[in-house]
Amino acid sequence: MVLASHVPEFTVINCPRFHVIPEIDGTNPEAFVIVNFAQKLVLIGGASYAGEIKKSIFSVMNYLLPFKAEVKMAAVQPEQTKPIMDRPDPDKSAKPSLEREVLADIVDLALTAGQLLMQNGAESQRVEETVRLLGTGLGCDWGNVLVSYNAIIVTHVSGDEFRTKIRRVGAVGVNMSVIEAISHLTHRVEEGKSDRFKVRVELERISTTPRHYNRWVTALAVGLACAAFSRLFGGDWPVFGVTLTAATPAMVVRRELTHRNFNVLLVVIITAFVAGGLVGLANWFQFSPHPELALAASVLLLVPGVPFINAVEDLIKGHIVVGLARGTASGLIILAIALGLILAMQLTGIRGF
Repeated sequence: MVLASHVPEFTVINCPRFHVIPEIDGTNPEAFVIVNFAQKLVLIGGASYAGEIKKSIFSVMNYLLPFKAEVKMAAVQPEQTKPIMDRPDPDKSAKPSLEREVLADIVDLALTAGQLLMQNGAESQRVEETVRLLGTGLGCDWGNVLVSYNAIIVTHVSGDEFRTKIRRVGAVGVNMSVIEAISHLTHRVEEGKSDRFKVRVELERISTTPRHYNRWVTALAVGLACAAFSRLFGGDWPVFGVTLTAATPAMVVRRELTHRNFNVLLVVIITAFVAGGLVGLANWFQFSPHPELALAASVLLLVPGVPFINAVEDLIKGHIVVGLARGTASGLIILAIALGLILAMQLTGIRGF
């Protein structure tokens, strides 16, 4: 009598001896487990192990129960400390399902945006939010992104379809103009003002836009900034002049070596050596009683300020692995600066600093 009146919330149909044909049905193996949340149905075929029945229902409950403020079934799952915001309630989602090609294109666009952000000095939280908002703004139901120090993995879902892509993060620098442009693009997508075709054109424009100033103007500006710091450190005008003279060509050397894809740490060592060496040569003329101020200020252009700040923010916001990686990279850069200065001091005979 109880079974006769029972209305199942989910139905599992298991056909152990039924096998699909991968070449025709588009699967990888001959066995399959298919879950349809709209019809509340699970189809299992080609597998005689009864564990698929249990695991399929566990998967369904893991997906649905958090929306009802109930616990998850997996004993190893940590307790949720904040609401689940990265996927929709299947009963409330009203977005039409996207075609496979469209979904793959959206994933590629979101991945490109995330890659540009990582390569230009964005923190991990911003990267995750941007990738997710671009996907959902272009029509996906929900999305997830995994950010590591040198790669990004993106998954977006629409209806019963999902696509996952991974892309390596190249050389990392700092360009706040790129971060700002992608932020504005994301807001336009959220407001429905840009479709995926406009997003692709805009991302290509952002990635190919040259910097506002040429390398000589940039080098001179960096040299002036380092020289200004030497004054803040208490240096006199001769210290200012020597710092400017050392930091400007050091910046040119750094840009040229980076452009030729030299190892990052090697670039830092050589740049610090050039800056320190020029200060050491000037010290032969006894330009100031405090040459150490020029020595310290001339290598400030190498200090990894943005990466170190991002490392701290990542650690605070729970991106432990990326934060540790960025912190370690920043520490290695500091050591490389010290090594370059030590070599320059030994060569030019600077002592006592």
